[in-house]
Formats: sequence, C-alpha cells, structure tokens
Amino acid sequence: MMEAARVHANVSDLDKRTAALKTTAEAEVTDAHEALAKASELALQFERETVTLRAALDKEKLHSRSLELALGETETGVSEELEGMKKEMDAAVAATEAEAAKATREAAAERDEWRLKAARLEAELEAARKIAAAAEEASKTHDGVAARRAEIAEAEAARRAEQAEALEEEAGNLTAQIEAFAVVNARLQDAAASAQSRFDAEVAKCANLRAQVQTLEAQMAATRAEKTTGEGDLKRKLRGALEELATVIAQRDEQRLALKETMSRCASAMARADRADANESSLKSLVDNLTRSKTLLQETMVEQLASVRTQLENAQAQNAELEAAVTRQRIAAEKLQGLVADRGSFTPVAS
Repeated sequence: MMEAARVHANVSDLDKRTAALKTTAEAEVTDAHEALAKASELALQFERETVTLRAALDKEKLHSRSLELALGETETGVSEELEGMKKEMDAAVAATEAEAAKATREAAAERDEWRLKAARLEAELEAARKIAAAAEEASKTHDGVAARRAEIAEAEAARRAEQAEALEEEAGNLTAQIEAFAVVNARLQDAAASAQSRFDAEVAKCANLRAQVQTLEAQMAATRAEKTTGEGDLKRKLRGALEELATVIAQRDEQRLALKETMSRCASAMARADRADANESSLKSLVDNLTRSKTLLQETMVEQLASVRTQLENAQAQNAELEAAVTRQRIAAEKLQGLVADRGSFTPVAS
C-alpha cells in the first residue's frame, strides 16, 4: 500500500511538472513572437522617421539657400537706396541751411540798420522837444523881446514835430518790415525745421532699414545655426536610431536564440512528458498489477486467517478437552490419594 501511494505521488508530481513545463514553453513562445513583432514595428518606425528627417533636412537646405539669395538681393538694394537717399538729404539740408543762414543774416543786418535809424530819429525828436520847451520857457520870461524867437521856435518845433511824426511813421514802417522779416525768418525756420524733420525721418527710415538688415542677418545667422544644429540633431538622431536598430536586431537575434532554446526545452519537455506518460502508463499497469496482487494476497490472507482461526478454535477445543481430562485425572488422583490415605489409617498393628 505504501508503494502504491508513492507511485501515485510520483505520477501526480510528473503531471504537475509536465503541465508547468508546457505552460512555461507556451508563455516563452508567445513572448518571443511579441518581441519579434515589436522589433519589426520599431524598425519600420525608425525607417519612417529617417525618411521624414531627411525630407525635413532637404527642405531646410532649400529654405536656407532661398534666404541667402533674398538677403543678398535685399542688402544690395538697400545699400543703393540708402546711398542715394543720403546724398539727396545731404544736398537738401545743405541748401536749406545756406538759404536760411543767408536770409537770417540779411534780416538781422537790415533790422539792426532800421533800429539805428529809429534810435537816431528818436534822439532828434527828443532834442527838438527840449528846444521847444526851452523856447516856450524863454517866451514866457521875455514876452516882448522874444516874441519873434518864440514864433521861430514854434515853427521850428512844428517842423521838428512833423519830422518826428515822419520819423515815427518811418519807424512804424521799419517795425512792420522788421515784423515781416521776422515772419519770413519764422517761415525759414519752419522750413528748416521741416527739412530737419524730413532729414530725421529719413535717418529713422535708414535706421529702420539698418535694423531690418540686422534682423535679416540675425535671422540668417540663426537659420544657419539652426541648420547646423538641425543637421547635428539629425545626425545624432540617425546615429541613435541606427544604434537602437542595431540593439533591436541584437535583441531579436537573442530572442531568436532564446526562442530556439525555448523550443528545444519545449521539445525536451514534450519528450519528458511523453516519457512521463509512458512511465505513467507503466506505473498504472504496475499499480493495477499491484492492486490485483494485493487483492489476491488479501483473499489468500483471509483464507489463511480463516484456516488459522479454525485451527485455533480446534486447538482451543482440544486444550479445553485436555484441561478437562487433566482436571478429571487430578480429581481421580486426589481421590486415589484420599483412598490410599484412608487405607493406611486402618492398617492393624503387628503383635
């Protein structure tokens, strides 16, 4: 019975190990197929990314070339336009400044001249007034003698007054002319300011154009740097993609080897499983034989036990009979001894 239990335990253990080996082999085969599919998909993805990066690089090269051509044409046109505008502005500013300076000098000279004339006339008018006042004072003190002198003085004062009025009128005309010259000067200054504004606008325009040129140059430099960086990044990406592809290929080869090993182990496991099945069949046959032998042995043991029991019962019966006979013999012996004893007590004494 212990041998049969051990055989059953071995068979169960073999079944479990066979099932575990089959499950492991199937899982390894599935993992290997999935890894191969992922590696193929990754290789295709790397190829697509490589094609996309190459197309982007070619497009960036064409864009950089067009920017270089456009920048060269822009720099040539802007330089020529700036040179012409600078010459025109310099000529216009020089002419305006010369005209304004000349007009200002003429107006200042004429204004100074009229101011001198006005000052001289005002001095003569003041002198005439003083003479008239003195004559009037003299006429008051010398009524009789200086009557004629008073008349002469009054006539002279009237003449002087007319001259003063004429001078005042002339001074007013001079003032009007000075104001007119001031207006002209203001207009000239406005023209100069307008010319300066136009000059400043042209200078600002030139500065704006220079800034645009600098911006274009900076963009070109950035584009070149970006192109260089992009080429470097592309090379690094391509190098990384190739390295990763090589790694994937190596992993795929390793997985193929692992798959082969797994298939070998699976075949070995299947062979072991077949052997285990054969062993199981033989063990089952052995178990059946042992079971039949056990049954026969049990039947034989039962028959022998029954025979032994019968013999034992017979022996017990014989023992009982022997014990009864012994008991009867012992009782008879006791009786005999009693009789012998009784006879000895009745023996007569010799005389």
